[in-house]
Amino acid sequence: MTLLALEEAGPVEGDRIEHGSVIPAETLPWLARLGVTVVTQPHFPVERGREYATDVDPADQAHLYRCRSLAEAGIPLAAGTDAPYGSADPWAVMRAAVERSGGEAVARRAALDLFVGEPQHAYRVRRLAVGSVADLFLLHVPLKEALDLMSADVVRATFVGGRRITPPD
Repeated sequence: MTLLALEEAGPVEGDRIEHGSVIPAETLPWLARLGVTVVTQPHFPVERGREYATDVDPADQAHLYRCRSLAEAGIPLAAGTDAPYGSADPWAVMRAAVERSGGEAVARRAALDLFVGEPQHAYRVRRLAVGSVADLFLLHVPLKEALDLMSADVVRATFVGGRRITPPD
């Protein structure tokens, strides 16, 4: 129904589907043509697997919170924690994206990129520029090691809008 509404209204820059929960494989070309970003929660099948096994139609279970298949279809992709309804830890979400089954796993760097998008274009990885206001995290270890560990323990500090938020000053 969402795709029909987007098709009828005509997608515009910045349109996105939040909580792309059940996305059948046959809709991937349609989504790609519309060019809308899908924001997924790849950790939900891990965190809610038991509930999904009983509460979600068996025909829909393979289509839950896709990740790799969306990226491979050229669909702009981002992820979120959906806290407090899921883990608030983006590293846990990234680990889930890397460890997904059913062909939906992504590489470690791709999992990180799901969280570092521009505000208006969540799929577009932000880059720092001289004079820009910082939204970033400072690591205790090199990025490669942080991606191997995928743990919040590697973060020394987080800055949003140029202000340090963790640990507090």
